[in-house]
Amino acid sequence: MRVSLLRRLAAMATTLGLTSLGLLGAGAAPAQAAISDCPAGYFCAWKSDNGTGTMFKTNANKATLGTWDNTFQTVVNHTSKFVCLHGDPNYGQAGGVDIWAPDPAGTEWGHADGSASSVRFVPTERECILPPYPEWYATTAPQAAGFGDLTADLRADVLVRDKAGRLWFLPGDGTGRLVGNSGWNAMNALVRHGDFSGDGREDVIAREASTGKL
Repeated sequence: MRVSLLRRLAAMATTLGLTSLGLLGAGAAPAQAAISDCPAGYFCAWKSDNGTGTMFKTNANKATLGTWDNTFQTVVNHTSKFVCLHGDPNYGQAGGVDIWAPDPAGTEWGHADGSASSVRFVPTERECILPPYPEWYATTAPQAAGFGDLTADLRADVLVRDKAGRLWFLPGDGTGRLVGNSGWNAMNALVRHGDFSGDGREDVIAREASTGKL
């Protein structure tokens, strides 16, 4: 995790009233053998502040931590996802959330504050504290507008692409639905401009960056 990213995430956490991020490189460096013991694809933690002793590791969400509850002092995120350390069991946020950026190389380490009670893996940092999509609300129109309504329910809809390349459909009621699992970052243009198929619903056109194909 780079310091610049830590500072950016720490600023976001402070703005949202969350706990600050642990800073990498703080204090005495843990034994290199301990860091290298963390397998690729895993988040690892130690109860000591120098990365020695028994190692906790997981590659799946943990709603509770058992005897490891409130004990993480040194951590390594040897994964390609963001790790959310929740201060409450079951991914609650009342006790704060620490966010650890991906480190596929597994060479970065940091100090946690010993307050983690659950662990969650997410594709983007936003999802540690918010839904993966923004809220969108739209009022019902008296008649079909012909533009902006993908479902013909008289409400303007929104399509959102997140940083992980997923596509989300927002129907205008504050919820969101995943409509594209991945790959949408390969598109450098995504537009909606009326009903091209004549089915009464607005259509979407995307342009592939590498080929220029629609």
